[in-house]
Amino acid sequence: MSLDAGRDPRWLTVRRLAWALGLAGLLPFVAHAGLAWWIEPPLHRLAAASQIVYAVTILTFVGAVHWGVVLAGAASGALAPRLIWSVVPSLYAFAAAQLVQQRALWLLSAGLVAALLVDLFWYRRDHGLAWFVPLRITLTLGAVVCLLLTAAAL
Repeated sequence: MSLDAGRDPRWLTVRRLAWALGLAGLLPFVAHAGLAWWIEPPLHRLAAASQIVYAVTILTFVGAVHWGVVLAGAASGALAPRLIWSVVPSLYAFAAAQLVQQRALWLLSAGLVAALLVDLFWYRRDHGLAWFVPLRITLTLGAVVCLLLTAAAL
C-alpha cells in the first residue's frame, strides 16, 4: 500500500490511529512536567531526567520517520539529503542530553522545533503525507510546552 493512497478507506483508519497514538505519546511529556512541579526538590530532578530520556527518544523517532519515508518510496526530490537528515535529530538529542538538565530541556525543545521546520519543508512536498503536517504541529507544540514547563520547575 502506497503512502499516496489518499482515497483508500484504510488510510482514514491509519490517519485516525496515527492521531490517537501521537496524542497518547504526549502523555509521558505531560506526566513528567506535572511531576517536576509536584515532587519536592531535589526529587523533582528525577522527573526531569526521565523527561530528557523520553524527549531524546521522540526526537530520534521524528528523524527516523524520514528514513522510513525514503525506504517506502514515498519521498519526493533528492533522497540523500533526507537520509542524512534522518540521523541528525538523534545525534543532536544525544549531545543535548549530556548537558545539565535545564539546558538539555531547552535544547531538546529547540531540536523539536527545528525538526518540525524541516518536516514542514519535506512533508508539504510529499503530497501523500500532507495530512501528517497538522499532527506534527500539534505533537511538537504539546511536547515543547511540556519540556519548557519541566525546565521551569527546576
